[in-house]
This record gives sequence, structure tokens and C-alpha cells, in this order.
Amino acid sequence: RNIMALKARLQVKCANNIFLAVTQPSYVCSSLDLNETWEGGQGGWTTTQDDPLDPGWLLKTDGSATNPRSLSGGNYWWASDGANWADIYLVSPVKTAGGGNLTLDFYHWYKMAYAGATYYHGGVVEISVNSGAWTYVPAANFITNGYDHTVNSGTLLGIQAFAGISPRSGTGQAPFYRPDPYFIESRVDLSSFVNSGDTYQIRFRSGHTPNGEPAPPNNAPTLDGWVIDDVAVCSGSESVPTAVT
Repeated sequence: RNIMALKARLQVKCANNIFLAVTQPSYVCSSLDLNETWEGGQGGWTTTQDDPLDPGWLLKTDGSATNPRSLSGGNYWWASDGANWADIYLVSPVKTAGGGNLTLDFYHWYKMAYAGATYYHGGVVEISVNSGAWTYVPAANFITNGYDHTVNSGTLLGIQAFAGISPRSGTGQAPFYRPDPYFIESRVDLSSFVNSGDTYQIRFRSGHTPNGEPAPPNNAPTLDGWVIDDVAVCSGSESVPTAVT
């Protein structure tokens, strides 16, 4: 039986403000449809966008202990907090659903344009089943760390999405400044969309608008936007692993 422990990351602060990443099992899945860290390249994932001026999703390779932009290894996907009116998409390869409930698990952080309670950009999860139309996965399907704001402008107007700054990533800092990204784990129940034997694809959609976007301060990091790493889809039974002491 293919037993795979999906992981959670703890960030431990040591001397001289150095952060160490500690990985531990989050839950155990008996059967994985998809398990991708992108350390070997794109792995069949594709990108599309509706504005050629936007750089779109980029597979970056510069993650490291001193540049903690990735969760594991050095590779991760990044969508910029673009200034063009655009939707950009990161699309999984076609997969066939096994038995059991289908659960998407991914690690990410985000820092997107907002001002006060107005959110200009956002990110959502969508799914296509049996080559059908792409469907928005609503907030109610999230098990942990779902959408946190409603987007007020642009291509995702009025839609709940990941927007603003991801949790635990900006405490005590100016709105656009975060020296270290904090990955969060989001888990999504997809069983209401997919039956055993169906084919499906998942995509991460980042929606932008230039209208009224506030300018970051001069000391803001250049890598703003949405970062995604370590994606898995479980189609088997899940259990919490035994604690290691």
C-alpha cells in the first residue's frame, strides 16, 4: 500500500533571527492521485494567461535556507502581483480519481494588493471534471485555511479568494513588508465534484486589476504575489500520524 505522509512546516526562530524549517507529518494518505514538489521540473503542469504583458506563473528555482521562498527543495511556482488586467492560470495534468474522498492539499503564501478593506487582487482554486468547464471551488469546501476575503475589483470581483496577506505573515509590519514568508497549508474537499473513475484537472487562478492599486514602499520585497509549493491530491483514506517524541 502506498503510504504517504503529507507534511507541515514549523518555523523555529534561533539566534541572530535565523529561521529553521522543521518538517513533520500532517496526515497520512493511503493513496495519492498527485504528489508534486516540482524539484524535477514542471511535471506536466502548464500555465496560461489572457494578457501577454503579464509574466504569468513562473517556475522559480532559487529557494534555499537563506532565501526561504520554497517549502521544500529549491523549486516553487510564483505568480506576480501584476499591474495588468489579467487572469493567469497554473494547471495540473489530467488525473483519474481513485476510490474514496478526494482531498487537495497544498502549501502557499501570498501578498497581494489591497488598501484597508479593499482587495484588488486574489487567488482561487478551480476544477475541471471529465474535460468539462472550469468550476470555482467555493469556500465551504475548504477543510483548513480557506479563502479569507472578498475581492472588490478586477477579474475576481465579488468572489471569495485568497487576498491581502496570508495568515501569520505580516504581524507588526507595514502592510506591504514581510521579511520572511510563512507557508500555510490549505486542504480542500473535492469529493462533491469528482466520482471514482472520473478524470479531472485542478488549476490555481490568480486575478489582477491595475485600477487603484496602491504602490508598495521602497523597502518592500520584489517577490510579491502568490507562491505555491508541494501539492498533493489524496483519493484514499486519511489518518493522523502517531506523534514522535
